[in-house]
Amino acid sequence: MESPFVFKSFIDVFKQSIKNDSDHIALEYVNIENSNSNGNNLSFNSLDILSNYLSIYLKNYILKTDYNNNSNNNNNLPPIISVYKNHSFQLIISILSIFKLNLIYLPLDTSYPIDRLSFMLNDSNCNIIITTHQYHKNNQFKNKTIVCLDCLFSDILKNQKDDERDKKNWTKEQDEILLDVVNKNNRSNWKRIASLTSCDRRDIECHHRFYKVLLPTILKEKWSNDEVLLLKEQYSIHGKQWNEIAKSFSSKSNLDIKDYCEHVLKVKKNDKDRANKNKKEEDKGKEEEEEEEEEMDIDYDELSNIIIKLKDYQENLSEIENIKSGIEDPAYLIYTSGSTGNPKGVLVAHRGIVNFLQHQIKVFQFKRNHTRLLQSLPICFDASLSEIGTSLLGHCTLLIPKTQQDAQIIRGSSQSFLSHIALNNINAAMISPSFLSLLSTEPFDSAINRSPLETIVIGGETCPVKVLKKWRTRLNIVNVYGPTEATVCTTTLPIYLKKEPNDTDDYVSLGEVVPNMSIYLLDENTREPIQNIGGEGEIYIGGVGVALEYFNNENQTEKSFITDPFTSNTSKMFKTGDWGRLVCIDPTKKQTIEFRGRMDNQIKLNGSRIELDEISRTLENHQLIHQAVVDVKAINDNKILVAYLILKEKPVSCKIKLQNEESAANQLDILKSFYNSPKLLSEQFKEYLLKTLPVYMIPHQFIIMDSFPQNKNEKIDRSKLPAPFLNDYDSGTNQSNNTKHIPTNEESIKMALLQVVRQVLVNYNIESSDDLISNHSMTSILCTQIIEKCRNSHGIILTVFHIYILRTIDKITSNLINSSKNTDKNHQDINDKSVQQLKIFLNNFNSNKINTNNNSNNSININNGNNILILGSTGFLGSNILKSILNNTKFNEMNIYLLVRSIEKGNRLIEEIATSKDKLRIHLIKGDIGENQFGCSLDDWKLLCSCGFSTIIHSAANVNMNLPFDEMIKDNIKSTFNVIEFINQIDQNNLKDIHYISTLSTILSNSKYWSASNNSNPSHALNQTLNIDEDNEIIYGGYAQSKWLSEFIISNSNIKDKLFIHRPAMICPNLNSTNPNENSYSNYLNKLFSTCRELKSYPIGIPKEIETDITPIDTFVSNFIINILGCKNNNNRYYSYYTYSISLNLLFKSQLDQNYEGVPINNWIKKIKETSPFYPFVSFLSEFKMFERILFPGSKLPKTDANIINFNI
Repeated sequence: MESPFVFKSFIDVFKQSIKNDSDHIALEYVNIENSNSNGNNLSFNSLDILSNYLSIYLKNYILKTDYNNNSNNNNNLPPIISVYKNHSFQLIISILSIFKLNLIYLPLDTSYPIDRLSFMLNDSNCNIIITTHQYHKNNQFKNKTIVCLDCLFSDILKNQKDDERDKKNWTKEQDEILLDVVNKNNRSNWKRIASLTSCDRRDIECHHRFYKVLLPTILKEKWSNDEVLLLKEQYSIHGKQWNEIAKSFSSKSNLDIKDYCEHVLKVKKNDKDRANKNKKEEDKGKEEEEEEEEEMDIDYDELSNIIIKLKDYQENLSEIENIKSGIEDPAYLIYTSGSTGNPKGVLVAHRGIVNFLQHQIKVFQFKRNHTRLLQSLPICFDASLSEIGTSLLGHCTLLIPKTQQDAQIIRGSSQSFLSHIALNNINAAMISPSFLSLLSTEPFDSAINRSPLETIVIGGETCPVKVLKKWRTRLNIVNVYGPTEATVCTTTLPIYLKKEPNDTDDYVSLGEVVPNMSIYLLDENTREPIQNIGGEGEIYIGGVGVALEYFNNENQTEKSFITDPFTSNTSKMFKTGDWGRLVCIDPTKKQTIEFRGRMDNQIKLNGSRIELDEISRTLENHQLIHQAVVDVKAINDNKILVAYLILKEKPVSCKIKLQNEESAANQLDILKSFYNSPKLLSEQFKEYLLKTLPVYMIPHQFIIMDSFPQNKNEKIDRSKLPAPFLNDYDSGTNQSNNTKHIPTNEESIKMALLQVVRQVLVNYNIESSDDLISNHSMTSILCTQIIEKCRNSHGIILTVFHIYILRTIDKITSNLINSSKNTDKNHQDINDKSVQQLKIFLNNFNSNKINTNNNSNNSININNGNNILILGSTGFLGSNILKSILNNTKFNEMNIYLLVRSIEKGNRLIEEIATSKDKLRIHLIKGDIGENQFGCSLDDWKLLCSCGFSTIIHSAANVNMNLPFDEMIKDNIKSTFNVIEFINQIDQNNLKDIHYISTLSTILSNSKYWSASNNSNPSHALNQTLNIDEDNEIIYGGYAQSKWLSEFIISNSNIKDKLFIHRPAMICPNLNSTNPNENSYSNYLNKLFSTCRELKSYPIGIPKEIETDITPIDTFVSNFIINILGCKNNNNRYYSYYTYSISLNLLFKSQLDQNYEGVPINNWIKKIKETSPFYPFVSFLSEFKMFERILFPGSKLPKTDANIINFNI
C-alpha cells in the first residue's frame, strides 16, 4: 500500500543530502575530444556556498524593490526570476538560489528569438534576469534588472588577482613566448593560451599582460605619427567601421586598426558610430579576421579562492535559512508551445518536485557518489529539471557541456556521442528514442573497452519496440511519460538489463505511476473510466504533481485543470489531450495503458513539444498568407514539419524590403516577381518565423496551395495534404546508380553536398551559403544521415566537426578542396615533423620543467620502499601488466599503487583480476598525469610522495594514431615532465628502477628508413638510444612524434641512471585466446578487421609490401616481467618487443573466409559507416605512404619464421 504523502521541499532534501558528504563533485564540464578543455568541476559544498551568496545578494540588493513593486496578476505570487543562460555552472547556481529564496524560476533559452523571449518576460511580468557577461551588455532586455554572475563573482576575486598579478614579474623570455602563442591562437581562448605558454601563469594574468602592456607597446612602435593623425581623422568620420577606415591604409588590417583604437587611443567599446548611423551593418563575413578582446570568464579552476572569500558571508545565512517553501508555493514557470500563436506558461508548485525526483532516482538506479549523468536536454524543456534534480538530490555528478557548440558536437553523431561518453566516463544519459535508434551497439559488446553507459532514460516520443529489444540486453532503459502540466514525469517503465531479451511485449506501456500521482483513461464524451480491454480514451492525470495553472490564462486553465472526481478532496486533474488504450487489468485492479498519440495538433518531434497550431497562427499573421496548416510528414524515414499555405490575392500594398528610392512601378514589378517565386516566399516566411519561434519549430518546407482538401465534415483532411518533394535535379533522379563517382573539383563537390543536404533536410531552397545549424533545424539525427549519405553516394568524408563548426556548404567545400590540394603540405604540417622541429618545440614548451635538484629531503618514506607505482593501469597494456605482477610470486610482498582517472573503473579492474588477498595490497589514487601534481588532492599528493617506491612503471599514453602531434601534448609530453617532477620530489634512496613504455614507432616511423636513397633496415637501432643528431630526419605521425619526444625528454633527464625504456611493436590480443577481455580489445588493426566483418568484404588495392607488426599481449607481458626483474643485473637500457610482421593482404586471406568479398578500395571506403570501427582511420587509405609509415611500418622489422596461420584477430 502506498505511503501517505509527506511534503518535502527541494532545498531541504538537498541540504540533507550534502550534510555529511559535501566534497563530492556535483558539477563537471564535459571534456571535448581533440580540445584542451580540462573538465573543471564544482563540489556540492562549493555549489551550496556560491548559491547562498547569490541568494543573499538577490534578497538584499534587488528583491526589496521588487517585492514592493511586483505587479503580477496574482498579488500573492513572489517575484519571478528568469535565468538567461544555457547549460553551465551558473545556471545551476541560479536555480538553487531562486529555490532557496522561495521565488519562481523562469528559464530563458539563449537560442530563442527575441520576440519570443520578450513575450515570455512581459506575460510573466518578470523584471529580474540573471545572466553572465556574455549577455549582460546586450540591449535586448530594456527596463529589466540584470544580475551578471560573472561580474558578481569577479568583484570577489578582483583585489586578490590584482595583488597576485603584481607579485610575479614577467621576464623578457616569458613575454616573447606569450606573444608567439597569442599570434598562433585565437585571442578568445585565454585558458588555452595560458596552458601553451607553460610559464606557470593563469589566463587572467596572460590576458592582462597582453592587452595592458605588450600590445600597446608593439602598436606604438608600428604606427608613425602621420598614420596616427590619419587614423584619428578617419575614426572621427567612420567611427568603428574598421573596413572603411582600412581603405585609407595600404599596410594596415582591420585588426591592426581596431587594436590601436581600443588599446592605444582607448576608444570605448560601447562608442556608437559617429557617422552613417542609419547605414546597414557591414557583412560580418568580411570581418572574420577581426578578433574581439573577450571579457574573462570566471576562472572556475580557482573556485577555492572564491569559496574562501565567501566564508565571510556564511554569517548572514540566517537571512535565507528561515525562508521555507510551502506545499502550494509556485516553484517554476515554463512556457510551452501554445495553439493560439503564443507560448503558454505553466506554473508548477513545489509539492510535486521532490516526489517525482526521488522516484526517478530509485527507478533509474542512480547511485550516490557513483552516477555521472550527462546534461543534454534544453533548459526550456521541463525535463531538464529531471537531469538537474536527480543529480543534485541523488548526490551524483552532472556532466555539463560548457558551450552550445560543445553540446552540438557531443550529440552531432553516434560516434561523437559514444566517444564523449567514454572519454568522460559518463554512465547515465537522457535522450530521445530517435537518437537511441541511431547509436551503435559495438561499444556495449566489449568487455575491457566497454562503454561506461549503464542507464539510458528515454521520453518525449514513442519508442519502437524493436529499439527496446535491441538495447535491453546491453544496459538499463527507462521510458518516461509526463506532460509539463504534471511536473515533468507521471509514469516510468523500467526495462532493466537483467531481463531476458524475449520478454518485451509488442507494445510499450506507460509503466508504473509515480507515487502520489494518478492516471485515468476516460471516455472522451462521458469521462467515465474505460473498463473493457482494448478500449480507448483520453488520458487524465491527478495527484500532487498537477500544475497550479496556465499563467495569466484563466480560460485555458478552466478547460484543462478540472476537479478530480476520483478523490475525496478538491484537488485537480489535468486533461492531457493524449489518447490511450487499455491493455490489461491485473488482479489488484492496476491498469496497463498504452500511449496512442495526440488527440489534437500537438506533437512531439525529436523530443520537443510543438503545437502545430501555434506555427499556423503565427504564419497567418504574415501579410501575404490567408490560411496556413502545418503538419508532420515522413520523408526519407525522417519526420519533418511542412507548412501548407493559401496566399492572399496579390496585394500591391505589401512591404517587402523595397528600396525607398524605387518608383511605384518598379515596386510593383519586384513584388510580382517575389510573389511568383516559391523559393523567395519560403525564405521570407522562414525569416519571419525565426523572429518569433525557436528553430525546432520552423517548417522544413512551405507548399503553396489554392485550397486545402476537406473530409465529409468539411474539416481539413490532413491525410490528403500532399507530401513534399524535391525536383529532379535535387533528388538526384537524373543520375544513374551506375555512374556515381567521387567529385574532384570545387563545383562538383559543392553540388554533391547541396544535393545530399537538400535531400536529407527535404528542402530544395537551401543554398551553399546557408547556416545549416541556425537556419535549417539541424539535428543530430539529420547530421548523421548527411555524413553517411555523402560517403555512400559520393565518397566524400565528412565529420561532425565539418557540419557543426564550418556550418555552411561553402566553408565545408573550401575545407575539403584545400585539404585535397595541399595533401603533401598537410602531411608535412600534420603528419611530418623533423627532429629539429621537435627540439625547437621542446625548447619553447618548457625549458625549466626538468628539475635537476633532487628534493628527496622533503619526503618521508612511510613504507620502507616495498611499493610499486603503475601509471596507466586501467588501459589494455597496463591492466595486463598489473595482472602479471599479481600472478608473479616475486611481487607478493609488495604494495601496489595505481594512479587512475576513474576510481570506479579502477575498482572494476581490481574486481576482475585480483584475489581477495591481493585487494588488500592494491591502493587506488585518483589523478591524471597530464595535470600538475597529477591533479591529485593535497592529501593524495603527499601520500604519493611519501610512499618510497622501489619501482615505477609508466605505461600511460594516448595511443590514438589519428591525432596530430598538438593533440598529444598533454597526455604524452606534459605528462612526461610531470612524472619527472614527481620522481624528483620523492625519496629516491629506495627507488631502484623506472620503466617507461615507449613504442617501436620511434624507430620504425623515421624517414631514415623510408627514403629511396637510404632504404636501410633499422634492426640495429631497436635496442639503442634515439639518434638525435640528424635534425633533418622526419618522424611520421603525431603519436610517434609525441613518444619520440617523450623518450628524448625522459632519457636526458636527471633520472636516466635508473631508467629503462621498453619499445613494443603493435600490441594485439593473445593468439587464439579464449579470454573475452582480450578478444574485445581493439586497436586500429582490430578495427580494420571488425569493419571488414561488418561489411562482409575487405579492400583490394593495398600494396603487397605493406606489412603489420604484431606482438601478442601475453608475449609482451611475459618478456616485460622478465626484463624488469633482471634489468638490474645487466647493462641493457633499451628493450624491443616484436614477434613478426605479415602482409596485410596475406592477413586478409588468412583471417577472412571465402564468404568475404574483395572490393576495390575506393568502393570499400564508400561502404564504411560513421559507426564503423575503422571510420576514424579511413582518410589514411587515400594516401598509402602515410598509411604504411604511420599505421603499418612492419616491413621494416627483421623477418622471422613465425607461424601465422592460427593467428586470430
